Amino acid sequence: MTAFAPWQGLLDGLGWVVAQIYSVIPNFGVTIIVLTILIRLVLLPLGIRQIRSMQHMQIIQPKVKQIQTKYKGNKQRQQEEIMKLYREYGVNPFSGCWPVLLQFPILIAMYSIVRFPQHPIHVPEGTELYAVVVEQIPPADALGVTADMSPEEVRALMPDASPTPSGTSFLGMNLLCQAYPHAGNPDAQIGDQFGVGAQTVDVQYPIDCGDSIPDRIPYYVFAVLMFGTTFFQQRQMQKASPPGRRRSNSRRCSRSCR
Repeated sequence: MTAFAPWQGLLDGLGWVVAQIYSVIPNFGVTIIVLTILIRLVLLPLGIRQIRSMQHMQIIQPKVKQIQTKYKGNKQRQQEEIMKLYREYGVNPFSGCWPVLLQFPILIAMYSIVRFPQHPIHVPEGTELYAVVVEQIPPADALGVTADMSPEEVRALMPDASPTPSGTSFLGMNLLCQAYPHAGNPDAQIGDQFGVGAQTVDVQYPIDCGDSIPDRIPYYVFAVLMFGTTFFQQRQMQKASPPGRRRSNSRRCSRSCR
């Protein structure tokens, strides 16, 4: 299936950026961190606008309440006066939605880039990152798969043992592995599918994700840190949001997304 052209362009563009970062810093974990920082920097102007909008909302909140009280029985007039107040103070009630909305496609694309196996692989061929990934998860053409092969012949071409994840290791983790069910599993495998002629063949790659319970610890620590930082970020955003406006801003974002 052919991907939507702009989306495919975003995937290929991010894949190129990831490969370039890796060529300078040959560590997959650090590469992902640097890419995340770059994305944050690109979205920083929108984040600043979001914070300023929240500050302005705090300033005019008493006036909004006065309008709501004054025109309590006339919702249409109430909304007109509130929008007039927004224009007077240069407040956009929807500005808080845009940073969140714009992050979604970028973060989804980023996940698609660093998740393997994938078809097509969005990291350019001939780059260092492409080499270290296909060493552990070789594509069909690298294994010598042809359209006239049977499923049994295709599976017979799969590697017997997983190579050392030197190019994708980070703080004791192989970043091609998942915390569950791969981490610490000596028999860990990554599933994939090959299109062979008119049929699809399920295959399994052996992958080195550690072989004991201690090997699982870094994966779980990072999962806890991810949830913790996300919770902290949401708490900070709620504190910055004007009292009484958090729920209405959420409703506006929901309506603007429809």
